[in-house]
Amino acid sequence: LIMTDRVKALDGIVPLLKRGGVSSYDVIRRVKSVLGIAEQRGRRGRRRRKPPVKIGHAGTLDPLASGVLLVGFGRGCKLLNHFLKSDKRYTAVGRFGQATDSMDADGAIIVDDAPFDHVTATQIEGIVREQFVGAIEQQAPVFSALKVGGKPMYELARAGVAVEPKTRTVNVYELDLVAFE
Repeated sequence: LIMTDRVKALDGIVPLLKRGGVSSYDVIRRVKSVLGIAEQRGRRGRRRRKPPVKIGHAGTLDPLASGVLLVGFGRGCKLLNHFLKSDKRYTAVGRFGQATDSMDADGAIIVDDAPFDHVTATQIEGIVREQFVGAIEQQAPVFSALKVGGKPMYELARAGVAVEPKTRTVNVYELDLVAFE
């Protein structure tokens, strides 16, 4: 494999759109493949040589999530941690009357007919403002991409391993109900 000086000189951060159904590291593998620097591994699974440029990402998005994934190249990798601490914006879609065992769209449906005709948009907006705006304690679901012992919790949960996610404080500055159908 012949490396060009252009690949070796990559430094910086590029925002990429990750689509649902793909892991964050799948995006990194694809970038390496496009650049022609896919990892070379020997028979025992060890890396054969150091890659010509370091490539990493700022935070793991759940495999089902689509969104912007910041990818760092070379010296840009050292700056990625700064972005993990910055504010982020999310859009979510929910469905009333249905629940899954994993609390996401990928799980098995465990409730499919809970009544919700009595729920109004005004009630939802009130609950959102009272309980979810400001500094809140958040515990990620066990089916999240957060890692425990180097493995994503969703992998452990799907393998039947009991995991207790840590609680952490997050600040929600704004939360709006965009549509209610």
